[in-house]
Formats: sequence, structure tokens, C-alpha cells
Amino acid sequence: MKKKILIPKKEFEKIDLRRVKDVERVDVTDEGVEITFLISDK
Repeated sequence: MKKKILIPKKEFEKIDLRRVKDVERVDVTDEGVEITFLISDK
């Protein structure tokens, strides 16, 4: 299952994406950073 979250730009600066697993896509928008990632259905 894919899930999208929107993170405000100020909050995103504190996140190291290299430590996040299964990131599929990262989009920068005017509102912030939108991250699409995979969640296992287990």
C-alpha cells in the first residue's frame, strides 16, 4: 500500500531521508515536502 504525507519545509529540514526505508517519491511543493512511501500489508 502506498501512503503520502505532507511535511512543512521547516520540519523537513530535521529529517534524514537516508534513514527512511521504502521511500518511493519525494516532491517539493509550495506547502512543503510530499513524501510517497510504501507500507507493508502484513
